[in-house]
Amino acid sequence: MTECLIALGGNMGHVETTFSAALDQLDIDAAINVVAVSRCFLTEPVGADAGDPYINAATAVRTSLEPAELLKTTKRIEAELGRPRDHGVWVPRTVDLDLITFGTTVLDLEHLRIPHPGCWYRRFVLDPICRIAPANCHPLWDVSFAALRDRLLVRPLPVWIDSPDRDARIEELKPQFPDIEWADDPGATQSAGLVLPGTSVGPTPPDSWSDILSAALGKVELAGEIPGWPEQELEPGPRG
Repeated sequence: MTECLIALGGNMGHVETTFSAALDQLDIDAAINVVAVSRCFLTEPVGADAGDPYINAATAVRTSLEPAELLKTTKRIEAELGRPRDHGVWVPRTVDLDLITFGTTVLDLEHLRIPHPGCWYRRFVLDPICRIAPANCHPLWDVSFAALRDRLLVRPLPVWIDSPDRDARIEELKPQFPDIEWADDPGATQSAGLVLPGTSVGPTPPDSWSDILSAALGKVELAGEIPGWPEQELEPGPRG
């Protein structure tokens, strides 16, 4: 059995109830066992068309499925709970089930990238994961999810832009992000902050630079538990 982390998100309808239904559907699958669930978080939406604030959570499962099979299962559950299969990015949704890690597997396919390429800067992913598996490490680096989250808590947040048009990019982004300290050299982000476009810290992110910074800086507030699924931290064990 392989241990996987899945991020949940949504901002349409009764989201906590939808999360509960999604976890029920995962857990009744004979090949999947839900072993940990976080409390919910209320988070700021990212993107101009994202709609109302989101509710986010995380779960850990153990599965005998292959990555593509687990992805197919999560997409089926999303569709059954009201999310269209053909949807845009940063748009309102009933539920989103993002596969963040699959044991120590690293995949870079057109339809499936593991670990999730946006997980290292998205507070709405990191904060729920840190409720259940703070010591788990990002499969590409020997860095825990708790450490990745802690890098984003410093204010002002150091950001180094590794680009030939660095000055122009800073002038473009500065009005939107007053809580950022635009670093003069990459060493300023050695222990905290972000490097854009991400080549020095992680895989090329799937989001625009503005959305990356919004996801890193957005407000994240702890909320209640998922109905029928009290918070439970992941017990130590093999990741697969």
